[in-house]
Amino acid sequence: MEEQGWTRYFGVLLFLSALIAVVSINPLGVVQFPTSFSFPSFEKATKLETLARKYREGCPRHQFTAVKRISRVPDMILIEGFLTKDEADILVELAYDILLLF
Repeated sequence: MEEQGWTRYFGVLLFLSALIAVVSINPLGVVQFPTSFSFPSFEKATKLETLARKYREGCPRHQFTAVKRISRVPDMILIEGFLTKDEADILVELAYDILLLF
């Protein structure tokens, strides 16, 4: 029995759609592999990378100086010295980076 209509071209349509999918994933049709591997440069590490590397060796001793209750409703507590200056700088930097995305 002979197929009728578009079903007789089903194999060709399937092949063309697969080809289009491959070309859209890799538009140049060439997979580019790195020719050489280079280790990351640690001299130009960001503050976050430097702090993370330092904390991998061990957590620093907490040195908060005072705990103060600022408010009961809503319950707010101020812990002085909870973050180091480097930690605080990184959090502020990350907060501003997120704000710039919007």
